[in-house]
Amino acid sequence: MDLPPISYANYLRDKANLDVLCAGIWQALGEVIGDEELEKIIQLLQRTDERYINYATHYIDKCNIELLNADVNKRKDKLRNIAKRIVKKPQAYYNMEENLKYWAKEYKTNIYELEDPKIEYPEEMDW
Repeated sequence: MDLPPISYANYLRDKANLDVLCAGIWQALGEVIGDEELEKIIQLLQRTDERYINYATHYIDKCNIELLNADVNKRKDKLRNIAKRIVKKPQAYYNMEENLKYWAKEYKTNIYELEDPKIEYPEEMDW
């Protein structure tokens, strides 16, 4: 898939917007799990060579549902665990991605057009 060319100025604007978004996400995560744990996750990110282009976002849905289904008192630990798994993709991510790619090829589409029937958000959520 070829992307349309964009001006360098638009690229810089988009990058700056993404940087602000990332800063907000890191800040919110730190408020929940604490600065020490956040620092460990950022250090893990700096040591990894993971790439997020063509990321199977279905995995994020899976993680969101895990978090929502976790006991409210255990969500801090669950969120820390999920953040680590996003930074350093576990085998479960690669298994899901491989499965999605297989079915995308079978249906002659891309993985983002597929829905995983096992991923279902709960009707009610406890906060």
